[in-house]
Amino acid sequence: MTTSEPFTNSETLGIMSAQAATLFNKGDLINSQSMCEKIIATDKKQKDAHHILGLIHFRNANFIKAEECLQFSIFLDNSQAAVHNSLGLVLAASKKVSEAMEHFSIAIDLDPMLAEAKVNLASILSQKGLFKEAEDALTEALSINSNLAEIHNNLGDLRRRQGAFKAAIGHFQDALDIRPAYFHSQFSIGLTHLDLEQWDFAREAFMKALEINPKDPASLSYLGFSLQKLREFQSAADIYRELIELDSSDANSFNNLANVCRTIGLLDEAKQHYEKALSINPDQVAVYENLGHLYHETENIDAALAWFDKALEMEPHNPQAHHNKANAFLLEGRIAEAWSDYEWRFRKAQGNAISRPFEYPVWDGSALNEATLLLWAEQGVGDELLYASILNEVIKVQPKVIVECDPRLVPLFKRSFPSIGVYGRTHPPHQITSLSGDIFQRSFADLCPLFRPSLAEFLPHDGYLTCDAKRTDELRARYRRGKSSNMIVGISWRSNQIGHGYEKSINLTDWLEVLKIPGITFVNLQYGDCEEELAAVEAVSGIRILHDNEIDPLEELDSFASQVSAMDLVITTSNTTAHMAGALNIPVWTLVPRLGTGALCWYWFRDRIDSPWYPSMSIFRQEHWGRWHQELESISSKLSTTKRKM
Repeated sequence: MTTSEPFTNSETLGIMSAQAATLFNKGDLINSQSMCEKIIATDKKQKDAHHILGLIHFRNANFIKAEECLQFSIFLDNSQAAVHNSLGLVLAASKKVSEAMEHFSIAIDLDPMLAEAKVNLASILSQKGLFKEAEDALTEALSINSNLAEIHNNLGDLRRRQGAFKAAIGHFQDALDIRPAYFHSQFSIGLTHLDLEQWDFAREAFMKALEINPKDPASLSYLGFSLQKLREFQSAADIYRELIELDSSDANSFNNLANVCRTIGLLDEAKQHYEKALSINPDQVAVYENLGHLYHETENIDAALAWFDKALEMEPHNPQAHHNKANAFLLEGRIAEAWSDYEWRFRKAQGNAISRPFEYPVWDGSALNEATLLLWAEQGVGDELLYASILNEVIKVQPKVIVECDPRLVPLFKRSFPSIGVYGRTHPPHQITSLSGDIFQRSFADLCPLFRPSLAEFLPHDGYLTCDAKRTDELRARYRRGKSSNMIVGISWRSNQIGHGYEKSINLTDWLEVLKIPGITFVNLQYGDCEEELAAVEAVSGIRILHDNEIDPLEELDSFASQVSAMDLVITTSNTTAHMAGALNIPVWTLVPRLGTGALCWYWFRDRIDSPWYPSMSIFRQEHWGRWHQELESISSKLSTTKRKM
């Protein structure tokens, strides 16, 4: 929010008032205050002195005294638009929003050309969600004074609140063009890049903000966060240590530093920082959760669960704490103990579990006679493939089933489960899901408590998905052309999962020892644009990975299933490709991240080298954070042996 100049005609105010105004505008608050107090001691009716003194108290965050001074100035002369604007600022800072709006409105009525009052009123309107009214006020202010940086800054704030992030950045930049050292605009550019998950641009913006205000704690903290997202963990740790030097009572910085240490495997140091954070502020639920994760990573499951329980004692309805506890049980294979907490996944602020708006009663697993069972997928494609392993067992209990899934899976599911109805997920739901008669419903994942209450209930299978066999034969013949004795191995090396995809991914150039094994035709099964990566490998090694332009693994999942079925072996990171191969019962070697990255999906469990979900799968577990060389060497050795035995 902005203040307007307290004085417009110094000749009428007297020499001392003019001096006080000059001192205030130069930032010399001490001498300005002394001057104002002398003026008031001589003549209490000097309204301008009361105005300046109120602004000084406002700058010093003494809102009570500031309000008293400004109210008295208005008592002396109620027609001062600038003073009403200043009082509005003080009232807004004191959370007296309605009163603040009233005084901004009075200021505008008294002086329709006072752009600052329109800007300040717009700020409150925006906070109240009255975006149209806020925009109108800012547009009027802009027509009065287009060179007022605050107008452009507040337009940026408004656009950011509306989710128009790119437009917001443009307005913040306009403000900086007018006032290059405008800290709020530079800081807000960083926040907006965080909204867009543009971590590199956010880092740059916060570094520029720190050039303006070198010790600003918020800029330092967000810079550290950006560096974490960019996997520049040592730099992030340095930032958090700088914050701790600035304020050794900052519990958040100790917690953030501990998170960095935990990520890179410095568990003892992480524990010390978590404990320090709790000693400063024992009410931080997030720290209890983080200590739970840390103890789980050190294989002390009982201690981990105890910390999660402490978090739940403080916040019994905290969805993340419930989910953390469920995840710990699941990773340990203690499945039956997990499901009551796992139900909280839909209430998490962040996550890939999305509830559907069905109001039918929840199915309890019993036979429904003539009723229809609606099953709906809630997570990503890989999870849908995983939970589809239960469908044949469901059909034996309840033959009349309708499945709602990702539209890309409809052809594959229809072929694989011909006796049920399969429909693509739409928003709102497809009309077929609004049936008459008795309908019951259950999510895919919630089939697990009924059919997978323990590891003993996982049934062996030889594949539950049915691909287009003719297409598979055609693809296999094409991939073997000219190299009929070669083994056909499909590879996938990336995950695009939001938040943790990079921790699951491996640079393709790191696969060279695997790719150099003779007698193998390597086929690209990686979804998304990977032309540059394929070209880079060929440039440095001369190895050409076969890429089939007719198959889009991201969109054409039915064709992708046929392609995966054409492989002798699939080697992949933890992504959809692993699930597709396992569901088709194609031999698959899956590289999964270490416990502690947050990227280890519970269904791979903590220390198994096989998968109860997929009998054809072998699991290669990451030993050290950020490094996959050891696991790729193991795969290279095993693949060489496998090839020799063929």
